[in-house]
Amino acid sequence: MSLLRFSLLSLLLALPGWVSAQLPALDIEYSVSRNNLNLGGTHRKLLQTGSDEYVMRAKTKAEGFAAIFVSDIVRETSHFRLVDGQIQPLHYRYHKNGKDPETFEVDYDRQAQVLRHSLLDKTLTLQDNDQDLISFQFAMMLDLQQSVRKLEYRIADKKRIENYSLIPRGEKVFDTNIGKLHTVVMEYYDQKRNRTYTFWCAKELDYLPYQTRRLDSDGDTIELKLRRYNGKSL
Repeated sequence: MSLLRFSLLSLLLALPGWVSAQLPALDIEYSVSRNNLNLGGTHRKLLQTGSDEYVMRAKTKAEGFAAIFVSDIVRETSHFRLVDGQIQPLHYRYHKNGKDPETFEVDYDRQAQVLRHSLLDKTLTLQDNDQDLISFQFAMMLDLQQSVRKLEYRIADKKRIENYSLIPRGEKVFDTNIGKLHTVVMEYYDQKRNRTYTFWCAKELDYLPYQTRRLDSDGDTIELKLRRYNGKSL
């Protein structure tokens, strides 16, 4: 189901408060839709586990009519640390239950300086721009706060470890229940799969993605839109 696959791509969530030495607790929900049809939602929560270490837990499931056909639940966990203003992923885990369960993990061994993927028969040397499917958006927010507008990350997903380059595509203003959100539009074009990923990052929320979209070559779209932010409905 596209809802669950899109969660894997993790085009969601990021986190305010980068200028602080510590990151605040965060509780956020996004709606997930395909071709303007609501499929479900994803809930993400951030907790601090040490002086500079954090864990983000995400849960994605179908809602409403879609829940009749899809009972699977996707859970993701990203452990990372904030060091000198930089996000360093430590461990990522993806698990989908149901008839066709899927699980994979990515370990970022800082001591050995290697990246290990549970499904890929390879071990790679760590790079400064390595991120997991959740932490890369943290890194994106931090870079945008520092006025970096061309973003380069190496991201590990279920099947591959690839380089991603995001470039600015202007700005857009959204009217919400918490006021106007002025967003910077960032875009990545996946040439191999002929897909375009777009992020609308809100300045008022420290460049938290207010909305994200995947556009496929056949015109199929999958979108996430922020609906709750720390208890506030948008």
